[in-house]
Amino acid sequence: MRLVVDALVAKGGQAGLRTHALGLTRGLAGMQGLRTTVVVDGAAGLEWDDRLDVVEARLRRNTAVHRAAWRAVHMRRLVRRARADAVLVTSPEWPWTRGTPTFIWVHDLGPAMAPGLYGRARWLRYVATLGRTLRRCDGIFAVSNATKLDVSRWAGVERGRTVRVVPIAGQVLPDSGQLPTPVRGIGEFALYVGAFLPHKNVATLLEAWKDGAAGLPLVCVGPDYAGEKAQLLDPLVEGDWIVSPGFVEPSELGALYREARVVLLPSLFEGFGLPLAEAQQFGAPVIASRLPPYAGIARENVRFVDDPTSPDEWVTATRDVLTSRLRRNVPGRTAPEFSGWSEVARATVEGIRLTGREPRAGSGTGPL
Repeated sequence: MRLVVDALVAKGGQAGLRTHALGLTRGLAGMQGLRTTVVVDGAAGLEWDDRLDVVEARLRRNTAVHRAAWRAVHMRRLVRRARADAVLVTSPEWPWTRGTPTFIWVHDLGPAMAPGLYGRARWLRYVATLGRTLRRCDGIFAVSNATKLDVSRWAGVERGRTVRVVPIAGQVLPDSGQLPTPVRGIGEFALYVGAFLPHKNVATLLEAWKDGAAGLPLVCVGPDYAGEKAQLLDPLVEGDWIVSPGFVEPSELGALYREARVVLLPSLFEGFGLPLAEAQQFGAPVIASRLPPYAGIARENVRFVDDPTSPDEWVTATRDVLTSRLRRNVPGRTAPEFSGWSEVARATVEGIRLTGREPRAGSGTGPL
């Protein structure tokens, strides 16, 4: 079987989308009887598995508009040259293919389901393109049951169209790394991992932690996409209750999960929840918003907050953890859904095959 994977959305400085694209393609590269061509942003500087056939696209900028323009010009010819039996896109964007079964990954429908959290510009883009993309493709992979339900509710996918749930994995984080320099020597700390976009609700966490109310420093790590991190954290740099080492390397992230007294996840909307799955690799106690995706992968060492917009609830929950109502699990114990990328890849290929679609004329060499 020949598969073309469109991973143009992956770029440096990302969290979930980059992790997903790299992990999934690495899993696909290890499958026997499968030849995988992956289309990537040549300027992103990511390290792809050397068993893949990598095609580097030259994008002026890596935005939805520039990706769509590149696909419109190049993708059909690339698919024909690869003699692809199927096309898989790691984000919900149409690859401008024709005559080849096409499958789309959906992580979440946040901008469509909660436009007030994501902004009007992203909502407009979703309204303009997402519904049509999901209705045109041959199959959809959702990262959680919550995302599957959102797809069905919002996109109006026709009955009989396959929306298959394949929980994803996280980064392979070494447990022997050292803490980032700004964190060394501060003693016990709470940890937030993620972006600083409005739906992540970091502002409530900062309000809860203001002036050291929770009793231990807060370490915040994650990407800064458009200056939102600086906007939130810069006014607080004088406080000794907050530490922000920035975007950290996998070895440093593993050390942070290993040493954190508690991991805090205050999101208002999620599709899956990679930081929760990653924290559970290290047995770290977690306090999280009560969201369906989190509930789907949580183990016994997770305390849920019913009102994530309440600073007082985060302070109370943290104090509960500090008095040992939640204890660190044995490192390495993870939720059943937290499988490796080889299993994610296997389930993805199985889902493509189970569509029962025959490649159209000129698209490949045989049945899926």
